[in-house]
Amino acid sequence: MFSTADVTETYYFNRQSVNYMDAFQQKERTRRIYNEVAPFYDRLRLVCRRNDIPYVLELLDPQESDRVLDAGMGPGIYSFAILQKHQVGQVVGIDLSEQFVAMARKRAARKDYSNCEFKTADLEQLPFEEGSFDKIVCSGVLLLIPDQNKALKELLRVLRPGGKIVFVEPLDKVFIAKECFYVAAKMFIKVLAVKNRRLRGLNRNDFAGHYFSEESLSRLLNSVGFNSVQVIRNGVEIYGICQK
Repeated sequence: MFSTADVTETYYFNRQSVNYMDAFQQKERTRRIYNEVAPFYDRLRLVCRRNDIPYVLELLDPQESDRVLDAGMGPGIYSFAILQKHQVGQVVGIDLSEQFVAMARKRAARKDYSNCEFKTADLEQLPFEEGSFDKIVCSGVLLLIPDQNKALKELLRVLRPGGKIVFVEPLDKVFIAKECFYVAAKMFIKVLAVKNRRLRGLNRNDFAGHYFSEESLSRLLNSVGFNSVQVIRNGVEIYGICQK
C-alpha cells in the first residue's frame, strides 16, 4: 500500500516531473499491455530484431564464464540468441511481464537449456546482489521506465567491476517505417480491445514510451557513474556501451 508520503515523492518521467503513484500506474499499464499482447509480440520482435541481434551480441561479446543479465527481456530474443551461439556460465532474463517470463521458461524447457533462469522483476528494484553479472543487455527498455536514473543505478550496482552493459534504444527521429509500425500496432491493439477489456484505454506511451537522441542517451548514461560510456548510431537505433 502507498502512504501519503509516497505519493508526494517525485521522479522524472516522459520529460516531466510526476509523483510516485503516477509512475506506479504507468508501469502497471505497460505491464498490462505486454501481458496481453505477449504471444503476438514474440513473433513481431524476432522479425523486427533479426538483423540487430548479431550486432548486439558482437558489442556485448559474451565469454565462456560470463553470467549475463537480459534486463527487460521481453520474449527473450537476446537470451536465447546467447544460449544458442555462445558458451556462457548462465543467462538470467527478467521482465515486468509475467507472460513473457512464462513464455521464456517454456521455451527453455523445450530446448533443454539448463544454464538459464527467467523471473519477473522491476529494473528499479533488482533482486540481485552487488556485482552479480559480467555482462548485461538492455534493449528497448529505458524509454519505458519511470525513474531511469534509479534503474541505471541498479544495473550499475549488479554489474561486476570491469563488466559491460549494452543498451539499445530507438532514435528520436521520424522514420516512415517506424511510424507505420506504431500506427499498425495501435490499430491492432484497438482491434484486440474490442473483445479484451484489459486493453481498453491504453495508448502509445504505454508500449512505445519516449525516444532518445544520441546526446540525451549519452547525457543520461554519463550521469550515473560508469567508468566509460560510448554511444553510437546504427540505422534507426542508438547503442550505449558502458563499462564499470
